[in-house]
Amino acid sequence: MRWPRTQLAVVPALLLLAAVSLCGCAAAGAALAGGVRLSNKEVATYKAEYEIGKKPIVVIPFRDEGHTYYESRDGVDLATAVTGELIQRGAASNVKLDPQVESAFEGQDPSRVVWADIGKKAGAELVLFGILERFTLKDPKTIGIVRGTAIVDFFIYDVKKDAIVYSKRGLEVYHPETGAGIAESDISSEKLRRILLAKTAMKIVQKFYTYKEKIRPPPARY
Repeated sequence: MRWPRTQLAVVPALLLLAAVSLCGCAAAGAALAGGVRLSNKEVATYKAEYEIGKKPIVVIPFRDEGHTYYESRDGVDLATAVTGELIQRGAASNVKLDPQVESAFEGQDPSRVVWADIGKKAGAELVLFGILERFTLKDPKTIGIVRGTAIVDFFIYDVKKDAIVYSKRGLEVYHPETGAGIAESDISSEKLRRILLAKTAMKIVQKFYTYKEKIRPPPARY
């Protein structure tokens, strides 16, 4: 089954920053948007691991263990959220996926995708693609408690260089990051899912831009 690109990232800056505020990362989101001024003792500067700048980039829906590209609902919505974050940061990521690009994945072995062809068909210099290794909203240790967990591998392919120029494996994202989780009665599954998608998208895009974030103690895991 193919999942259409949803409207998760409509008005990307407002929607995603609102979701970030809900997930307790308001300081990080506002700092990225240039809205927070803190002393040097309170914030840390994180340099981009790979500079995207304003290069045209297309984000392919993530695959997961049981689905290839375009088949995972969570993977499609995460790609939409990542695209929204990139637009907010100024990347020329408003490259539209036409049917010709999506059809290139039909019946295709995920390990044999020719990314140069995908990028050229989309009119992009860079292609971002990846794998959702884990995406769950349950806390396996506690009945009646929910905790969002996402583990993602993602890559940047440069069409001109015909090579993967950036890779990140095992990026972990949690909501909530600390504490014993959230009671099921206090949050709907869809709301938790959207918050986790927004946080994961922000964490992915942060790898490509220098940003400042308030220093916090390491999150406690339960």
